[in-house]
Amino acid sequence: MVFVKSYFMKTLKNLCFIGCGKTGLAHAKVAKYLGSSIKFVYTRNFKSKNFKVFSKYFPRVQKLKNLKNLDRLNMDGIIVAIPWILNDLYIDKFFKNFKKPILFEKPIGYSNKKIIDKIKFPDNKYLALNRRFYENIIYIKKKIEVKNISNVQVNISENFNSFKKRFSSLSPENVVFNTAIHVVDLLYFLFGKLRVLFKIGNLKKKDNNLIVILENESKIPIYLNITFNSPENNSIIIKTKDNKIYQLSPIENLKIFNKLTINIVNGQRKYQKRFKKEINEDYKFKPGFLNQMKNFIYLKKEAKISNCTETINLLKKIIK
Repeated sequence: MVFVKSYFMKTLKNLCFIGCGKTGLAHAKVAKYLGSSIKFVYTRNFKSKNFKVFSKYFPRVQKLKNLKNLDRLNMDGIIVAIPWILNDLYIDKFFKNFKKPILFEKPIGYSNKKIIDKIKFPDNKYLALNRRFYENIIYIKKKIEVKNISNVQVNISENFNSFKKRFSSLSPENVVFNTAIHVVDLLYFLFGKLRVLFKIGNLKKKDNNLIVILENESKIPIYLNITFNSPENNSIIIKTKDNKIYQLSPIENLKIFNKLTINIVNGQRKYQKRFKKEINEDYKFKPGFLNQMKNFIYLKKEAKISNCTETINLLKKIIK
């Protein structure tokens, strides 16, 4: 009898985790659910509360005292989920020294601008831009033809004051680079390569905003507004030529409208968008983590997991 390798046969069975905080634990839970083994973990402090929680879920995990000879261990892939401010210390080393696949949790480049300028993700190193794996994003990708899009309106609102409390040395550009990367990656994922047509405003001060007009290869205009400390959700609104509106606000919630109705209430006209469909993300796991981990551990040929090079290049053009 001839055994044919299943399309979904796991290729990354044994995993190593570098970092075991809340995000690392969220990735580990999904990997275990999919059948992978959490074999090794490295953290700077094995007495920490984070490791105590992690080890309760994975009591047999082997502790690594350092990161030497990591490629020689009996494991197939690495998940890096360390504190934001430490990423700069490790990212270059991981890319140069380790041949095995790595899923690298963002953000990147908070403390060292030089790393942002030179970073390039190798073929088997990925950035965990999990929003492209949301069910509502997958739905939009399947349902909307790019040629049928009229225009796109995008809003990015960042709580700059909150970031400054945590990392006092951060510049506004660093905050935008590392937090807006999710939404900008969705623009690239959904609409293809983009170029900057027009910019007004700047991000030099915390109370400033930036307005950017982008265009994809099909000449679809994308209007992007980045504002600090504004009390509103990040949002993407897609308007189609057949008069439908696909509204992601917040990104985890998709509402589709297909008609405008007029109701007379107490003698006054009330205009209301007619609601057609709504998709909310499933929170059994952190949204997008399940589909993202499938793409990583199965290494599917048509994987949509991001190595983020195009997204990083686009972000540089937007914020500079």
